[in-house]
Amino acid sequence: MTKNNGGFLFTAQWETPGSLSLEPLLQGLEALKKGGEVVHILEGEGGLSPLVAAAKARKMGLKPVVHVQCRDRNRRALFSDLATLAALGVKEVVISTGGHSPQLAPAKPVYDLDVIQILQMMQDMGRGRDLAGRPLAGSFSVSPGVVVNLRGEPELEKLSLRKKMDMGAAFALLTPSTRLEEIEAVASWVSLPTIASVKLEEANSQEIVAMARPLMNGGVRGLNLIVGSGQEGRGAEVLAQMRRSLS
Repeated sequence: MTKNNGGFLFTAQWETPGSLSLEPLLQGLEALKKGGEVVHILEGEGGLSPLVAAAKARKMGLKPVVHVQCRDRNRRALFSDLATLAALGVKEVVISTGGHSPQLAPAKPVYDLDVIQILQMMQDMGRGRDLAGRPLAGSFSVSPGVVVNLRGEPELEKLSLRKKMDMGAAFALLTPSTRLEEIEAVASWVSLPTIASVKLEEANSQEIVAMARPLMNGGVRGLNLIVGSGQEGRGAEVLAQMRRSLS
């Protein structure tokens, strides 16, 4: 992962573009590559498959972290996606519920499995078993991260995280915030490597860069920059500035 000498992680988060051509996807990944090698990839609303994006990112020398959401797929499709990501060499995913957007009103949410059940399925895959418990060829070594809601009820979030850790959660990704005190308060009780998040559109470059050192000193493992469509170039510049600020 992209890090400075102190081990702090810098990542970008990006949704796949809505397009019938691969060109916007490739252009976005190329721009983000200038900011670092780790890119969190989500399926955009009407966007191209994150599996395609992950494959292209790997060919570019990037390390994709693909977000897998309960909202969009049943268990067979989730199994297929995770098996495909493992076959592509993707090493990390983030498992989340995925909120139902009003913009997707014609699409019915699925929620066949919840986050805990997907983590359990991943454990079974790691033991070489498919959905029916039959032997599964090959090896599965994909590490799952989970989302912690900064504004959720603390005791419920703690209980949820403990259950997810019991099912193999390896790292935590915090929901976005520009408030250091809010991030540090939650990170203080998360007993997993923790990545904070901030939206590029919610702060100027100087404010985002200034967040990196206090977060590192506060025990947060890294900062994930959420980049919107058309912001890839600026996002890469901010990531580069953060790395320089801690070098």
